[in-house]
Amino acid sequence: MKIILALFIFLTLSISIFAQSSTCFPVKGKETTYWVGNLQVIFVEKIPLRNLHGTVVAPDGNTIENALVEIFTKPEYLLINKPIDKRGAKGQKRIFACRTRANGKFSFPNLRPGKYELRSSKDDFAIGWNATQRFIVVSPKGKKKEIRVEMSLGI
Repeated sequence: MKIILALFIFLTLSISIFAQSSTCFPVKGKETTYWVGNLQVIFVEKIPLRNLHGTVVAPDGNTIENALVEIFTKPEYLLINKPIDKRGAKGQKRIFACRTRANGKFSFPNLRPGKYELRSSKDDFAIGWNATQRFIVVSPKGKKKEIRVEMSLGI
């Protein structure tokens, strides 16, 4: 009986730790990307991804806790080779959002195949982070890969 109880406690703790380390916190209300710096950082994932999960990190590689990570539709405006004077495209909708835990992790497991904008920001007045944007394609035949979202400091 003690072995069964010990096994149950071990499994319960293991599942709890895994859940905390691999998911992010829900977003409160209508908070959205925080634009603090004056630089627009845009990345394009060249290879389609099977699912969307990753880590938000600082330039030194340390994880960023409480970063806001959002998923938007209609990301094609990011590929236009001209200055973008608006934050987002006309008709663009946010479909998922979360805040990272201490380990900087985020995950959007139920994302349907398609093209998306991943946007991340951190509302830290002491540091002044630039918002980071990433063009991503999700496909069932995509690569299994964790993405690394590197934030940059505002200039």
